[in-house]
Amino acid sequence: MTFLLIAFVWILNLGISAWNAYAVGKMWVYAKQMGWWTRLITWCGFVMSGCGFSWCFLLPLALLSYVNGWFGFDEKALVASMNLGYIVLAPAICLSGLFIWIDSLIMAWKERTFTSMAVAGWNTYAQLHNTYEVFTHMGPAFENVGSFFSHVGGGDDDSESGNGKVIFVIVLVAVSIIAGFLVTTAIVVKTARAESKVFQAEIASKMEK
Repeated sequence: MTFLLIAFVWILNLGISAWNAYAVGKMWVYAKQMGWWTRLITWCGFVMSGCGFSWCFLLPLALLSYVNGWFGFDEKALVASMNLGYIVLAPAICLSGLFIWIDSLIMAWKERTFTSMAVAGWNTYAQLHNTYEVFTHMGPAFENVGSFFSHVGGGDDDSESGNGKVIFVIVLVAVSIIAGFLVTTAIVVKTARAESKVFQAEIASKMEK
């Protein structure tokens, strides 16, 4: 049951991240013409997508490392890698979500449609939930990672294997984050190029008229 729940959340997060990247790509061309606030929200969407994809890479890579025992990757290393990823990604998600939430409130106030209000309501819930999670889990995450680095890398394990395990955890998290943002960039660039062609075609059509 736990595995199915994790798989469902993983697939959901993958879909949301892909949609965010697509939406950012659609807005990329127009954001340059619409002022600093729109550009800020677009970049926030980019960060949210990149963080989402990063988590989608980190979880299977950490599990794969644990199953294969690469560099002595054990249960403690698995937990530490997920916590380290959380420490890096959660503040970025929370801060980006804050601006996106504010923008959704502004849009709901201006448009006053069911869709805009529903989006604002969901963003309100998501932001409150993410903020609560950061305040409640960030401390224990730091404690776990600090304990792992000090005990494993500090000599409780064999010195060479312990240091290798710590380095592997850091590299695993770094690779996951880089891969996540590379995927986001690829989707944004591809979508933006397609949207740019549509935008240019519309301009050409208006000029002909």
